[in-house]
Amino acid sequence: MLIFAPKPTKTHHISPIFRALAQKKKPILGLIIRCLATRAVTPPRSHTCTLSWKNPNGDLLDKMYVERKKGLKGEWERLNEITIEDSPAKTYSYKENVAEAGNYYYRIHGIDYNGKDLYSSEVLNAVSGTEGNEEVQWGKVVADNDEDTYNFFEYGFDEMPAVVFGAVSSKNFDTKSVNALSQISKVGDKYSYFSSHYFPWNGATADVNDYSKGTEVASYLALKPGSGTMGNLHYEGGVMKNGTSNLYLKGEVVEYKFKEPFETVPLVFVTPISTNKTFPCEARVWDVTKEGFKVVLTRQKGKESQTMVQRRATYLAIEKGTTQLENKVVIVNDTPMTFTSTNAKAINYGGWSLDNPYFLCQLQTYDRKVTSQLRTGANGPAEKMCQVRLIPDTTDPDNLINYKNPFKETVGWICIGTDKTTGVQTPETSVASDKLDIQVTNGQLVVRDASASWAKVFTLGGSLVAQGGVKSGEATFSLASLPVGVMVVKTSTGKAMKFVVRR
Repeated sequence: MLIFAPKPTKTHHISPIFRALAQKKKPILGLIIRCLATRAVTPPRSHTCTLSWKNPNGDLLDKMYVERKKGLKGEWERLNEITIEDSPAKTYSYKENVAEAGNYYYRIHGIDYNGKDLYSSEVLNAVSGTEGNEEVQWGKVVADNDEDTYNFFEYGFDEMPAVVFGAVSSKNFDTKSVNALSQISKVGDKYSYFSSHYFPWNGATADVNDYSKGTEVASYLALKPGSGTMGNLHYEGGVMKNGTSNLYLKGEVVEYKFKEPFETVPLVFVTPISTNKTFPCEARVWDVTKEGFKVVLTRQKGKESQTMVQRRATYLAIEKGTTQLENKVVIVNDTPMTFTSTNAKAINYGGWSLDNPYFLCQLQTYDRKVTSQLRTGANGPAEKMCQVRLIPDTTDPDNLINYKNPFKETVGWICIGTDKTTGVQTPETSVASDKLDIQVTNGQLVVRDASASWAKVFTLGGSLVAQGGVKSGEATFSLASLPVGVMVVKTSTGKAMKFVVRR
């Protein structure tokens, strides 16, 4: 008879699936993992993880060990030998500090009096951490199965943050994974982590649920609720509200209004929150304006006969542009795309070359009313671009996708990364009605404006860092004297241009 260990009442846990491991002997039972956040020094966050289990074999076991491997294809390593007690009711535990993000698998290895090996079922501790600051943080969910993952914020939030996901990679293409946000949780008085999991689009028994080809990756953002700035880009976000109450999305279209209109049409990302694991839903956004947007909870056509479970959702609306945040380049843009197959198409970063970028994308239109999954390439974002693919609902009669039946949708995307190139680049043609002519010659930034009397260089925050007179239509600035980052040069005629200084 199986005896299960008590379910944890504090923090989060992963309950394993138990299996018989040896004839005439009882398996080691009830392996449970608890992970408590500790203070972070550098991202990703370090943790203390506690394993708990029982050994109903008592003193029939001669040896008992805790073993761990990192990654699905990692090698098992022995962490510690556990002293065995006679009592089958004894609850054993083992604590370990985990300092790096990754997928950690644990098991208990017992050896009986005949030298036979007995093993518990495996449990997964999928850990990742964020980068950023107290208001805006970003990270990646990396997992190679459908178990819960735990993603820790570098800085805790006083209020529940907006957590939004980008598309999941497609290394295991046949497993049409959705990254489902389960809950955003507190440690003490701070919202300190969230849990999520990958699983097939409709969660049916017949769905492919195979991650044997490797880990899947999805980037995410966590932002302080309300209005704020990401670099110099204005955003609004949080848990969607109906007045002061939480708004629950269902199968009906919701027209959601921003607290204050944007100056330009923003991008909108919406991610449902749900612990339901029967089958997932995804939010679909369209008709985005300066004042608000439409959103509906979607699922496979083949699931429409089942009752729709209402869900809370978090959202992020952010204006488009290029900025700098915490020594990272942040690009927010949208790209109209025509999909004629499920093959991947590239979204370029506009000439940027970024090291280990984070890439979030969601559809901004709903021109063809067929539920569709957006996925990134098999390995996620690359240095200069990210592959994306659109996969229509296979249970919808109107799912045909080819040259005669294309899907024309606009993909909104956010890319965050460390700039790898050097010198000066002009990521946007102008921030005024007329652009300037700027060039780099012999370590000098040359600004040309035949009608100007002066030129000034500012940071995006508005701080003046250099100024000079214009002679014969030119002003020059030493690149060595300018700080690294996104700058704006302006002249007395009102012309302006953004550019980036790199070392």
